[in-house]
Amino acid sequence: MRKNCLLILRIVLYSAIIFTIGVIFWRIIAPNGKVAYVWTPDYQADEIKKLGPNERFAIDGQAGVMRGSPIYFNVRAYRPFNSLTVSIKYKNIDQSPIIETGILVDSVLKNYQLKPLTNTLLDDLVNRNSWNKLEKGKIILLQRKKIYATIEDFLAKPPAGTKIASYNYNWPAQTKLKDYQSPKKILLSGNNLVGAWQAYIYFKNEAANVKIKYYSNSVDLSEVKLLIRDANGKIVETVSAKALNKDQLGANNQQEINLKTNKLIEGLYKIEWQASRNIVAKTIECNSSKFSFISRLELLDQINPIKLWLKSSNVALQTVNPKALQTVRLGGLNLKVEDVYTQYSQAVLCRDRACPLTLTRGGLEVAGHGVIAFSPEAIVAADITPIDYWFKTDKIDYIIANYEPSASDGEWQLAKNSFDLAGIKKNKGYYEVMINVPEMANNNSSGLQISEIKVELEGVSLKQAILNLFK
Repeated sequence: MRKNCLLILRIVLYSAIIFTIGVIFWRIIAPNGKVAYVWTPDYQADEIKKLGPNERFAIDGQAGVMRGSPIYFNVRAYRPFNSLTVSIKYKNIDQSPIIETGILVDSVLKNYQLKPLTNTLLDDLVNRNSWNKLEKGKIILLQRKKIYATIEDFLAKPPAGTKIASYNYNWPAQTKLKDYQSPKKILLSGNNLVGAWQAYIYFKNEAANVKIKYYSNSVDLSEVKLLIRDANGKIVETVSAKALNKDQLGANNQQEINLKTNKLIEGLYKIEWQASRNIVAKTIECNSSKFSFISRLELLDQINPIKLWLKSSNVALQTVNPKALQTVRLGGLNLKVEDVYTQYSQAVLCRDRACPLTLTRGGLEVAGHGVIAFSPEAIVAADITPIDYWFKTDKIDYIIANYEPSASDGEWQLAKNSFDLAGIKKNKGYYEVMINVPEMANNNSSGLQISEIKVELEGVSLKQAILNLFK
């Protein structure tokens, strides 16, 4: 009898061990090529980590409440996958016009590929009978007056860019400047810029020559890279420098990197400076007088006043340094930066021209839906208007968007986005996902309520992977 009991106990224990190993194997290997993880206020899958920061997100009863933007979470991927789909069930308490999700595609530049969950501004325009609507898959073209019969006709012979607005659509920059004269050399910035940034630069049938002097205050294990892209995003030229050693540190040990190209056709190009936050760009020199930072830049803390110029629908300021708290002057308005780790936003009223932004000192990250420059003459940007929180249709005749409206489940909204993982690197086995509600004031919002987040990863099945070995 005792032997039978021991035998049964062993069978149960071995079965439990085999079952546990099988579950772990299934979760890690995902033999069918698919795996899904779920977060709810009552249950958090181990593979979904760090939903926060806590200052912006907290669980309140049967929902997580987002009161500041953006928030982030990490998704564990035990093996390679081809796509990641994020589904969210939410209540838009504040009736925020734009809600997005994104995935981190470049940890150095801190670039996120963002896609819309909902855009009530666009929903309203789509539902108006006064605008002609054309659709092809998820692509929507709205026309104030029907001029084009198909979306293909519009793309083949588009109107002037100043008449077009776009959302979640990759429209090539086709800006051409009249009477532009190229300088031999110009100092674009003598200010200290922290970390990575991107900028528009204009060339007129000439070779590019961009020189950056930089330094680091700590040993940086990553290399510095400077590259230029054409209007279609294709890399034209890249230069890189090796990591600095301990004998090359400090502002007195400046390094230099120089990017040169062959003759470029006239048009707008994009410069990318890829560097960690340990790297400070001291000066930028180039043979173009048109050089505007795209969306954001971060200024090293310094006690001297700094004047910037914006062509943007808004400006958003924040700092991690208590010494950098200050009141800035935006056009004729004052904007106070009163707390660290808090974003302060303001609409830019002079949207049709360069608007001055005066800082009493450095130490701020300056961002906006547009471009930033160190002089009004340096302003240059793509001529397509983005659909953002401050979008107005009064000067727009065409709207093109890659967008699919969200669905409803009673009082909750359901929406999802899928991301191609090709070329996206994991960080210590995780993908970083963002939920973004533009212009949501930190800690001063009724909130976006989230009752469920579901993440689905899909890739090659184990069977297909084995068959691929014999091809």
